[in-house]
Amino acid sequence: MLRSVIACAIVFAAVYDPCEAQETQKLVFEKPIRDIPQEQQIQNTVSKSSIQCYDCNSKFDPRCGDPFDPYTIGIVNCSEKRLPHFPVLCRKIVQKVEGETRVIRGCGYIRDDHDDKQCFKRTGTANVEVVHCSCTTSLCNSANSIHLSYLGYFSLLVLAISNVIRCIGCY
Repeated sequence: MLRSVIACAIVFAAVYDPCEAQETQKLVFEKPIRDIPQEQQIQNTVSKSSIQCYDCNSKFDPRCGDPFDPYTIGIVNCSEKRLPHFPVLCRKIVQKVEGETRVIRGCGYIRDDHDDKQCFKRTGTANVEVVHCSCTTSLCNSANSIHLSYLGYFSLLVLAISNVIRCIGCY
C-alpha cells in the first residue's frame, strides 16, 4: 500500500509543474496507477518522438475557446517541457462548471483507449460536465471536436445531393 502511494506521489510530482504560467498541466487521474498495466507504464515513459500541441486555457486567453483560430495561439513542443519522455499526445478538454465553459488545450502524458477516437463526455455533481478529446499527431488539438460529428456527415451528404440535383438540371 505504501509503495503504491509513493509511486503515485512520484508520478504526480514528476508530471505536475507548479511553475506553469497557466494552469493547463494539472493532471486528473481517472484510474489509479495500480490499474495501469506495467508494460503500458513503461511504454508511456519511454516515448522518443516529440509532439507539438496548442497550449492554452480560455480562462486566461479567450482566443483558446471555440471557435478556435490556431493562427493566434502559440505552438508548444511538448518534448521541451520538464520531462521530455512523458508527452505522447495532444488533448483538448471542454469543462462546463455551473454554466461557465472553459477550453483547455495542451500536452497529454498518459495514453488511453480513447486516443484518436471519438471524444468522451463525463458528468458529475454540482453541474459539472467535461468533454475530453485526445489525439496523437502534432497540432491535432485545434479542432472544435477531434472527429467529424454526425451533423458534419449529414451536412456533407446534403451538400452532395444538392450538387447532384443541380447537375441533373444542367442537362
